[in-house]
Amino acid sequence: MGSLSKTFVAVMLLQLVDEGKLGLDDLVTDHDAELTIADGVTIRQLLAHRTGIPEHADGELAPVVLADPAATWTPADVLDLVADQPRDFAPGTQFAYSNTNYTVAGLLLEAVTNKTLAENLQARIVKPLGLSSTYFAPDETRSPVGGFSNSLPGGDTSGASYRALETSAGAAGALVSTASDLATFLRALAHGKLLDDTTYAEMTRGMPAEGQTLGLFAADPPTKTGISNSGSLAGFIAYMQYDPTTEDLFVMLLNDDTRSPEHLGTALTEITQTN
Repeated sequence: MGSLSKTFVAVMLLQLVDEGKLGLDDLVTDHDAELTIADGVTIRQLLAHRTGIPEHADGELAPVVLADPAATWTPADVLDLVADQPRDFAPGTQFAYSNTNYTVAGLLLEAVTNKTLAENLQARIVKPLGLSSTYFAPDETRSPVGGFSNSLPGGDTSGASYRALETSAGAAGALVSTASDLATFLRALAHGKLLDDTTYAEMTRGMPAEGQTLGLFAADPPTKTGISNSGSLAGFIAYMQYDPTTEDLFVMLLNDDTRSPEHLGTALTEITQTN
């Protein structure tokens, strides 16, 4: 699912806000002193990509990961890639999308709950909603279905050769799911089954303007209530969108990252409107 993972991680941290274990304007280091890469950053800024923490998943990451496709990366390994880099800007002053923010968010979730990312997902979202095929890769019993990518040897993403990609993505992009599970998740999120109304309002604050929402974005075309997110990882593209006012829902999953999701989405919309 790529960055659709971020919506799930944001929801789980916001559930901790509902439980009184976190405050959105708490400093990250107040809850995990070891996350010094987020020094001076609030949880709200972390989830909204307003931290200035550099992006680790730039053009230099793919060659390092693909050099040993079967290697297992840890979140600490990922953070080490940017540990010596200066902040891009002071926290809270700008919006800049950075996967590193959600590597930190996953570690924060684990520190506060004393449970792994996968355990939190199962207890907080999968079991309550009865999802059948949603988990964080790598899983001991399952691997993601292969996909095609020009960046991978032969376009093959078998479980063994995909391990470095999924473990380096982690909380920022290693979620595996299905269209039906995502549809259930989006409806539940937008209709108050996962978060209190006030917390969901914070999650969607400022829509449809960019840079205020937490773990998701406005629908396309933007509305005041429509939510969306998109994701990509070598071999895979994912998109989800839902408007609780109209109940219009759209999920698109591709095991091919050589196609444009925007063009496919536009074509599908035109076909639907024509028919």
